[in-house]
Amino acid sequence: MAEDKLTFAAIILVAIVAIIGMIGIMGYGELPQITGAGTTPSGTAKINISGLGCLALDDENVSLGTGSVTAEKIAALAVSNGTTVNGSWSADDAFNLRNCGNYDLNVTIETDDKDLGMTGTAVTPTSYFQPYDDAAPGEAGSCVTWVATEDQLTEFSGDATTQGFCENFTYGSGDDELGIDIGIKVPYDEPAGWRSAIITFTGEAAT
Repeated sequence: MAEDKLTFAAIILVAIVAIIGMIGIMGYGELPQITGAGTTPSGTAKINISGLGCLALDDENVSLGTGSVTAEKIAALAVSNGTTVNGSWSADDAFNLRNCGNYDLNVTIETDDKDLGMTGTAVTPTSYFQPYDDAAPGEAGSCVTWVATEDQLTEFSGDATTQGFCENFTYGSGDDELGIDIGIKVPYDEPAGWRSAIITFTGEAAT
């Protein structure tokens, strides 16, 4: 109905103008033309964009499983990618760290207990981390600058001690995931049983 009303009003207006025009021509000659200045209105659109910092572990638990030190060896180095030396641990597991935000992060790592509470004395028990982005679950190019050495075991330097890990951990789809293997040095005289530690990753906005 609104369109019908607009159309109808236009027809009436044209008809009236036509009649007035005829009267003007008949009685008064040509009517003067009315002109007006053009206008160019403008407006402003605004949007406020905030940064989203997000660091997630898609695999929050790494287990090296059950194993033992090889006979007549003083210690074993068990690594969660299955490449154990002088031991029978063979699990293939890794942390999967993902940048789920919208800006690059500088990431640090620490453990609450570098020897996992082990009490063996044949060698000093300790633990390591090994970061990478060149194999699953990592994605190539995810870390612009490695602080820790990629694809090599780095020893945790102490309990609750923050260590550099990766600078400019990217957030783009397809290059926002890192893999981290864990290594543990186990002395042959370590008593049987499970051992564990908490690994913490912290991300701050890269500048």
